[in-house]
Amino acid sequence: MTDYKINKKIFIFVIIVISFFIIVKFTPVSNYANLETLKNSKDNLRQLSSNWWFPILFILIYILGVILSFSGLILTIAGGLIFGVIKGTILNVIASNI
Repeated sequence: MTDYKINKKIFIFVIIVISFFIIVKFTPVSNYANLETLKNSKDNLRQLSSNWWFPILFILIYILGVILSFSGLILTIAGGLIFGVIKGTILNVIASNI
């Protein structure tokens, strides 16, 4: 690679990192990204997971996410956090193989 391309990539990366910190510092995003809010969201999702339709919705969201090139790793981790290890693994295997 030429020096120009490397410098351009570094510049873009630095701009993205700086933008991220500015957004977190000067917008309400930091209110939603604290530990207490994340724990409450996890508890709410756990309560939703007891409904009969929520695993079906999760599988459909997983399929849609893969079609739209969303990271399967994030979806898999979310399934484990929402449904627990056993049920989350089963649903992730089903969703990733459809």
